[in-house]
Amino acid sequence: MIETLFLLAILLFTTLYLFGSTLLSMPPLDQSKVIHALAKSQNNQDGWIKSLIHAAALRLSSILPMEPYRKKKISAMLRTAGMSETPEYFMAAVWVKTFLIPLALSPALLFLPILFPGLVLLAIARYFQEYQKPFDIVRKKREAIESELPRFVMTMEQELRSSRDVVAILDNYRRQAGQTFRQELDIAVADMKSGGLEAALTRLEARAGSARMSDVVRGLMGVIRGDDGKMYFQILAHDFKMLELQRLKTLVMKRPDKIKKYSMLCLFCFLAMYLLVMGMEIVSSMGMMF
Repeated sequence: MIETLFLLAILLFTTLYLFGSTLLSMPPLDQSKVIHALAKSQNNQDGWIKSLIHAAALRLSSILPMEPYRKKKISAMLRTAGMSETPEYFMAAVWVKTFLIPLALSPALLFLPILFPGLVLLAIARYFQEYQKPFDIVRKKREAIESELPRFVMTMEQELRSSRDVVAILDNYRRQAGQTFRQELDIAVADMKSGGLEAALTRLEARAGSARMSDVVRGLMGVIRGDDGKMYFQILAHDFKMLELQRLKTLVMKRPDKIKKYSMLCLFCFLAMYLLVMGMEIVSSMGMMF
C-alpha cells in the first residue's frame, strides 16, 4: 500500500511538472543545466532554480493582465527601489515564487491531507513576502535619507550665509553623507552639472519618495531662483529637529518589553533581599523567645 502511494505521488509530481513546463514554455532540464553552467563560467552565482523561475516568470509576464493604474504604481515603486524589472515581470515572478514551494510539497498531500491548510497559508505568506520586497527597500531607503536630512538642512542654512552655489554645496556635503544619501547626491550633482538644475532636483525628489525631501527640494529651488533661503532652512532645521526627537521617542517606546524584563528582575532581587533579611530576623527572634 505504501509503495503504491509513493508511486502515485511521483506520478502526480511528474504530471504537474510536465504540465507546468508545457503551459509556461519552460526550457528542458538539460538546457537549464547548460544555461546554469554558462552562468557559472561568467561568475554568476544564480542557481538553476532561479533560472527556471526567471524563464517561467518571463513566459507568464506576457499573458498576465494588469490594470493601468496598478501598473503605473508598481512601475514607480520599482523605479524608486532601483529595480530594473517591468511591472508584468515582477508580478509574474511573485506568482511563480508563491506557488513554487506548495507545488513541490503537494505530493505529500497524498499521505497527509491535513497539510493542505498549511500549504495555503504558506502560499499566502510567500506572496506577501515577495510582493513587499520593493516596498521594504523604498521604506529603508527613505528612512536612511530622512535620518540625515536634519544635519543636511543645518549645513545648508550655514553654507547659505557665505555662498549661494547650490551645486557646490551639494558636492561638498556628499563627501560626508551616509551611503544611501551619498548615492542620491552623486546622481543629483552629476545630473545638475550636465543638465537643468531644477529638473535634476525634481528627479532627486522623485527617487527619494519622501515628504521631507520635498520640503528640502522646494527650498533648494527657491535658492536657485534667487530667494534668500536662510530663514526657510532655519525654520526647516527646527522642524526636522523636532521630528527627529519625536522619532527617537517612538523608538524608545517600542522597547518597553526589554526594559520591563530587566526591571522585573531587579524587583525580584530586591524582594528576595528583603524577604531574606526579614526571615533571618524572625528566626533569630523566635530563637531568643525559646
